[in-house]
Amino acid sequence: MERAISVLFLFRLILIGLLAQDLAPFMERDGRTMIFDRGSFEELEGLQVEDRVVVPGTAVFRTAAGEVVLYRTGKLRRIAGPGEAQLLPMGRDVCAIVNDSLWCLHGAEFQLLASRVDTVEAADSMAVFVDAEDRGLYVAWRGGLTRMAEVNGAGAPEWAMGGNTVVVHGGGTGLANLFHRGNVLPLAASNEGFRVSCGMDVVAYTGTNKGPFMIWTPHGHTEIVPDPPSRFLAANELVAFVEGDERLLIWVHDTVHVVGEAPTDMWSEGGLLLWIEGGKLHTWTNHGPMAVTPYVPEKWSVSQGTIYYLDLDRQIWSFRDGSRSPISSELGIPDFEVFPGTVLYRNQQGAVRVHWNGRLHTYY
Repeated sequence: MERAISVLFLFRLILIGLLAQDLAPFMERDGRTMIFDRGSFEELEGLQVEDRVVVPGTAVFRTAAGEVVLYRTGKLRRIAGPGEAQLLPMGRDVCAIVNDSLWCLHGAEFQLLASRVDTVEAADSMAVFVDAEDRGLYVAWRGGLTRMAEVNGAGAPEWAMGGNTVVVHGGGTGLANLFHRGNVLPLAASNEGFRVSCGMDVVAYTGTNKGPFMIWTPHGHTEIVPDPPSRFLAANELVAFVEGDERLLIWVHDTVHVVGEAPTDMWSEGGLLLWIEGGKLHTWTNHGPMAVTPYVPEKWSVSQGTIYYLDLDRQIWSFRDGSRSPISSELGIPDFEVFPGTVLYRNQQGAVRVHWNGRLHTYY
């Protein structure tokens, strides 16, 4: 009986977590700030918003007065300010720079990470920053802080970051050090030709202009090819690279796949690998490489492993691991926004529509 109750309680927690990913803020044409929250539309009275970041279950606003305000479970709460404020998304969390101080939302509370910062970069699950007072280069990850290097003079270290990974190199040490899920370990020698790209739990690097092309995972280092590729990019647990003969290859699960001709452009967005080749937008799926569309969409956005895009009729579609589904019921959509669990757009009649939990909700 106790086991059954525990399983039921765990199921309820998981269900609550899933239903929390459902916010979509927007501004009405009369200047009011509105938010879609779990199937209903609410006005956030008196909130004049200049910027906002939405993560699962939480919206963080920067007001016209420079205040940082948090919305969660139907309530607004002032966090910091007024002053000069900037919001930075970092996966499921949010960073805020307020009057040169760095704050980070982790769990239910904002934590002060540094009273004065020089440089901040936030992405995926972490933030990297330089503390202006003690000149340390720090990684913030899941509520913890790790000092990676000292920053002094012109020989300041450089870094690359991805999901759960940061590589710090340069700074006169001749070494590249890897931060991965709270641990720090040496990665490689970082000479003048050192290049690196970080993805989710994977790092691709080459130590010199003539050295081998290497991939690091939690299982260790693997040499992929003896010569460094002209381009390479790490994404979620995979690495794409272009060899000298201008072929695109993708390493995933210890296997190198020859994909085709070199892309005109490739990048990682929301952890997904995307590239353009032959006038088409491509991605990697569990079934191999696939064209998302037979053209390059005017607009697309990536959220939680799904690509949303406008087709040639300006209808919104989703693409996830090879499957396509319509999001909007109308054509001629001028624009759309994607938040965790929701897609928001305004139709030609001016009504705001939110796609959530497989249904469209309308605010007139």
